[in-house]
Amino acid sequence: EETTRHLSLASALDAADEDHEPQAGAGERMLGLEQARTQNLDTLFVFLLIHRTADFRALEHERSIALRIEAVNAAPKTAWWSQSGPSYNERMSRTRVLPSDEKSLALAATILRAGGLVAFPTETVYGLGARAYDDAAARRVYKAKGRPSDNPLIVHVCDEAMLAAVVKRVTPLARRLIDAFWPGPLTLILEKSARIPGAVTAGGSTVAVRCPGHPAARALIRALGEPLAAPSANLSGRPSPTTAAHVLRDLRGRVALIIDGGPCRKGLESAIVDARGARPLARLRCATKGF
Repeated sequence: EETTRHLSLASALDAADEDHEPQAGAGERMLGLEQARTQNLDTLFVFLLIHRTADFRALEHERSIALRIEAVNAAPKTAWWSQSGPSYNERMSRTRVLPSDEKSLALAATILRAGGLVAFPTETVYGLGARAYDDAAARRVYKAKGRPSDNPLIVHVCDEAMLAAVVKRVTPLARRLIDAFWPGPLTLILEKSARIPGAVTAGGSTVAVRCPGHPAARALIRALGEPLAAPSANLSGRPSPTTAAHVLRDLRGRVALIIDGGPCRKGLESAIVDARGARPLARLRCATKGF
């Protein structure tokens, strides 16, 4: 099974070698702010929670990102499994950075289906994604980050139909918050469905789930056709990444592909709200600054 996974990843990344060239300014910038609807006290509470820190991190110039992409993608184009070619482990150390176009997202979906890991942009920070229904792939996320296995992963969906497969029930409170703040930087805690493996939830009965506001993130999930389990794409304990260059600095050789969607607009992790009951219960976490 592991050999089959390696072969699938090999074929996918060989296609990337043939089809992609480095592109300066490939990352797409996100414009505008979400227009939250504060129709009642519950949604007002969450609105204030999401926007509790309005300071944005300094954004790297696109020229710097383009130069990093060019350096990474300049690796020799040698077939994976030719006798003279590099080994699987050697090839995997050549982390690719590609623009968030349709071809790159299709490649990313192929890698994810084969059990690989892909870093991708969201409006908050870059995420390190694996198939949310794949227990083994979720464990690879923990290993790549050096993340404690008792720290659950957030599941990312692209629409409410996908949410229905992730949770047992969407509570009335969750419905109000979804209507007001999705897609956007709000993570809801709900009872998980049987499809979500224990590695994603750290063995718990609840799942943290959100619909990201970045169009490239939702496009990747749609291309895969199932949700992604994704924490921030950094080594555990390091500042959360807001550019593809930050991800590359931490995870070179630990992730097959980085989708460059430009600098993250918010630069802080999503707010987390327990929406199982009748009233929202905030689960605040400290946002790591530094980039």
